[in-house]
Amino acid sequence: TRFFPETRLEAKSLTERATLNEYARGLIKNHWLFGVGIGNFTQSAQKEIITGQPSYYYQPAHNTFLLVLAEIGVIGLLFFISLLIYLFIKVLNPPNPAYRQAGPFYQGGDNFFISPILLSLIVMMTADHWWWSLHFGILFFWLAMGLMVRKIKEDII
Repeated sequence: TRFFPETRLEAKSLTERATLNEYARGLIKNHWLFGVGIGNFTQSAQKEIITGQPSYYYQPAHNTFLLVLAEIGVIGLLFFISLLIYLFIKVLNPPNPAYRQAGPFYQGGDNFFISPILLSLIVMMTADHWWWSLHFGILFFWLAMGLMVRKIKEDII
């Protein structure tokens, strides 16, 4: 029902998300290199894109990658995506020779669970800002990243 809304509220939600993504594109157009600053999306949207709305109207874009681009610019987005790609490659190709004998995409042990978690995290980031803009989401994101780095370091030893 997310892509094919069946009720009025689902359609309204999709419309609002599309509008927020358009606001993000407007901020990106004006601040493409360094962004508006971490946590400044709603304030910048209020000042530069839309004015005169009630405070609850201003929300971050519901796409983490658009939000990252709007807040920390192209340079920050490249670092962010590079981190995700690096972790994904490291999890899929562990450096431990014992794992490599089983093939380049060995998914035994803990790696069997880590790859789908990272992939699902990336998919969820395309539909929500929770991972970047809300306290618990930020903690949960970096906890997941830390666990993946720990697993990568275990595979090296």
